[in-house]
Amino acid sequence: MDSNSFYKRKKLVKQSAPEEQEDFSLRLFSNLDKNFYNIKAMLDNPSDLITEFPERESPLLQLWEQSMQMS
Repeated sequence: MDSNSFYKRKKLVKQSAPEEQEDFSLRLFSNLDKNFYNIKAMLDNPSDLITEFPERESPLLQLWEQSMQMS
C-alpha cells in the first residue's frame, strides 16, 4: 500500500461515522494481530521455512544451524 492510499483511507475514516471508525480500527488491529501470530509461528519453527527452499543455501538456514549449535 502506498502512502497516498493510506492517507486517503485515513481521511475517509475521519469523515465517516464513529461506528465505522471503530469497525475500521478493529479490522486493522485484528489483521495486525493475525500477522503477529503468523510471524511468531515462523520464528518459532524456522525449519518449516527452510524446507520450502531446500535447493538454495539460504542465510536463514545458516543462522538456524548456528543457533542450534549454540544451544
